[in-house]
Amino acid sequence: MANEKKKKKSKAKLIILIILLLIIAGLMGGAYYYMRQVSMRPAFLNGTTLNDTDVSGMEPADVTALLLKDYADVQFSVTENDETVLTGSLADYGYTFDQDAITEALAGLQQAEVTSPKMVLNELLHRPITMALDFSNLFDEETFRSFVKAENLSVPRVASKEASFLYDPEKKECYVDAAVQGNEIDDAVLQNAVQEKLDGLMENISADSALTVTIPENAYTSPVIEDQTAELQKKCDLMNQYTKAVITYTFGEEKQVLNFDTIKDWIVIDGDKASIDDTKVTEYVTAMAEKYNTRHHAHTFRTTGGQEITIPAEKVEYGYTVDQDAEAKQLKEDIQSNQEVTREPVYVKTNDWGNPYYLKRNGTDDLAGTYIEADLTKQHLWYYKDGKLVTESDFVSGDVSEDRETTTGLFYLAYMESPSMLEGQDYNTEVQYWMAFHDGEGLHDAVWRGSFGGNIYQTNGSHGCLNLPLSAARTIYENTQPGTPIIIYKES
Repeated sequence: MANEKKKKKSKAKLIILIILLLIIAGLMGGAYYYMRQVSMRPAFLNGTTLNDTDVSGMEPADVTALLLKDYADVQFSVTENDETVLTGSLADYGYTFDQDAITEALAGLQQAEVTSPKMVLNELLHRPITMALDFSNLFDEETFRSFVKAENLSVPRVASKEASFLYDPEKKECYVDAAVQGNEIDDAVLQNAVQEKLDGLMENISADSALTVTIPENAYTSPVIEDQTAELQKKCDLMNQYTKAVITYTFGEEKQVLNFDTIKDWIVIDGDKASIDDTKVTEYVTAMAEKYNTRHHAHTFRTTGGQEITIPAEKVEYGYTVDQDAEAKQLKEDIQSNQEVTREPVYVKTNDWGNPYYLKRNGTDDLAGTYIEADLTKQHLWYYKDGKLVTESDFVSGDVSEDRETTTGLFYLAYMESPSMLEGQDYNTEVQYWMAFHDGEGLHDAVWRGSFGGNIYQTNGSHGCLNLPLSAARTIYENTQPGTPIIIYKES
């Protein structure tokens, strides 16, 4: 009975041993089969994840392609004020990868996985395996810096600009060019911030990573501007009371224009009021008078005979004189009217007979082609009107022997009369045409004379007048008017 029990125990142990041997044989066979499969196709084991990517059954080269595809899809953005201003792939930012090196590293990991008993056991037991892959990236700094810079941002960079007071000459009004807060940035600061963020992300980056960096405050270089638009707009409103004032002075064909370009510097703002600086107005009128006044100013004149003579200032009674007080008053009124005005300056106009001191001008030329020229040496005169000779004639001037020589200088026809009675200490004579020019001297007909010109004036001259034949006196009288200039000279 005992022997029978021993036999049964021995049989049971044998069975268990056989089962264990079969299991070991199965495992060895399975391992052999597995190893043959792996050797035939080097692939990652089931359950292997690499950087959160399932690579079960994939060969290293395929894994490389999959990873790089994911990285190629990654977008990195730069933001400013919650707005994306630059976005691009990692390659745009200069980050590229060595595909061969990655594949080689993956192959090494795959071989280590399949030859490790622990990995094989995990495979057999269907346990997930996670493996970290830390591969090096290639960084091209030139590509990075050419991409990450201010000029590539979608929001344009502008410099800070203070509000300014401007004038539109077409609209003839002032306006305020508002202040601009600049957003210029330092490329180097921006690049450092972006690269620091990218370098930190590269160690654990994936296709669905949300990669952004905000432009740091210290990257901005534009100074902060204080907006003074409201203050300047108040100034504009006051200045616009005068912006449309344009005073065009005429000097014959020549013009001098006064507009807001000059007037703006004459405006005085005091609180809510604007006024014109009287001193500036006076200075302007004085300067204009100095330029265009001709009366009591020396004149250089080329005679009909071609000689150039100069009439000194003290002998010039003809010409223009700006009445500076009256002109300053009128100019200020014109500016305050805020309108366009075209006119001559206010001149000292009339003599004791109510006639003008001048006839016409073209700029500073106050003869302008119309004048009487009397040569005492040749005892001959010419009358030109608008540059054309109207008439010429011999005359008899003041008697030299009696110290009544006709006065030389530049005069104007002070008044004209026809007929006229000439009265003096020793004469009382009626003439048909009288044209006074200086201190009782004038042009007139002298029908009592039988001849004119030559040397008559030296011993039988007039009391100072220019005696003319009746026809010549008539022609001059009928074609001239008070204010006409007359130049009387002697040849040198």
